[in-house]
Amino acid sequence: MEIKTHHCLLLLFFCLFNCKENQKRDSQEINRFSQLLDRKQLSKPAIMVHRGRLNDSWPENAIASFDEINQLSEGMIIELDVRKTKDGTYVLLHDETLDRTTTGSGLLSEKTFDEVSQLQLISNSGDTTNYKIPKFEEALKWSRSKNILAIDVKLGCEVKDITSLINEMDVANNCFVICYSIEDAKHYNELNPNLVLALGFNSWEELANIKKSGLPLKNLLALTPTSLQKEKFYDEIRKLGIDIAYGTYKTIDYKDFETVKNIYKQYFQKFDIITTDRAKSVYLLSTEKE
Repeated sequence: MEIKTHHCLLLLFFCLFNCKENQKRDSQEINRFSQLLDRKQLSKPAIMVHRGRLNDSWPENAIASFDEINQLSEGMIIELDVRKTKDGTYVLLHDETLDRTTTGSGLLSEKTFDEVSQLQLISNSGDTTNYKIPKFEEALKWSRSKNILAIDVKLGCEVKDITSLINEMDVANNCFVICYSIEDAKHYNELNPNLVLALGFNSWEELANIKKSGLPLKNLLALTPTSLQKEKFYDEIRKLGIDIAYGTYKTIDYKDFETVKNIYKQYFQKFDIITTDRAKSVYLLSTEKE
């Protein structure tokens, strides 16, 4: 009787353990980025916040700015930029130099993290803020249960380091990585086959090269030129089952919002993701009922 009871307890423990492990595995396999676009059902795009700022009063690439975005909507995608300091610390910064967005100056690559951590971030309107340059891992940790991140990995960063940090923070299913070459995309895919990878689809030649690359098409996002292409080009990308992102930050974002509202609405019907510097206004427009 005692042996049977012991066996029953072992069997119960084994079932419970397997159940928890399966739930954990299922949770890890859920890609929130794919869910977001599925939920949109392609009728309205997801809005991607260029350099992670809602408007000019906020600094770019700052955790405080990400909090502000999250308060508005968890459905917005936050694009951030990653660079490496002299001592190998990965931080959020768009430019090679510190001059434009911080109270410092000179090349980031010539500064240690201790040095740049003393600096303050400057908003796009030119005001000095109380916010500091964040480490990349801080942003990844922040995103665990919040907005999806679009990670723009700048020159000088190591693919293996970026992938390791994403894996360590367990956010591979809550982000995608912007790649500047097919070779880098292949490297990311080898290190983590679940990562969604954004690649530039800037010409018919690049489209053909990506098709021949062997990369899993289901894991790709197409970053298309800011100059509008013929519809046939976008149709060819859609035939591959790849979602399309389009940036307005070099074109109509610079124009009076009221005069270009209808153009944004046209883009809402055309693209899966709109990347913009005026994210708050564009997001609110996308939520309006027709």
